[in-house]
Amino acid sequence: MISLKSIEFSLPTKIIFGTEVVDRIGEIAKEYSDKVFLISDGKIMRKNGILGKVENLLELSSVEYILYENVDNESAHLVVDEIATLVRQSRVKYIIAVGGSSVINTAKAAAYLGKNKGKIAEFLNGGIGIDESIPVIAIPTIPGIQQQINDEFVLNDTNDNIKKIYRNPSLFPFLSIIDPKLTA
Repeated sequence: MISLKSIEFSLPTKIIFGTEVVDRIGEIAKEYSDKVFLISDGKIMRKNGILGKVENLLELSSVEYILYENVDNESAHLVVDEIATLVRQSRVKYIIAVGGSSVINTAKAAAYLGKNKGKIAEFLNGGIGIDESIPVIAIPTIPGIQQQINDEFVLNDTNDNIKKIYRNPSLFPFLSIIDPKLTA
């Protein structure tokens, strides 16, 4: 029998884990900025009430937000450039991603483009940018995904219909709020 005495690991991502920790998103966001960019899949997140809850909590904490809720698995590559333009224009300091892996990947890619010049296709096809992104707060709603704690995004490149990975140390989310009630 193998005995495990200790485990040590370090991540650049701060993790807040616990039942109903999402209820703190307003106060957490307020610590860092009065204005955020909120990215989600509006169809599913509205239907299950999660997006409305996050919006309400931000409003109660007087955090202004700009909402983009049209992310889905197939269009992610196409909307990243659009979102990045909106993020740059709004001059937000943080992005909050509420949803599954497509939403978090899209948010991380838009955050990266928010600090880098060019289009997402350039990076998916070998382009190299600076090691800087707009900080992302990830709120995953699917259990077992890793986007909320890793340094990459995965997007379907609609130019050739191939899923591609881009890695950069700046892509670790700044903060992940993991609430088991959202991923059950």
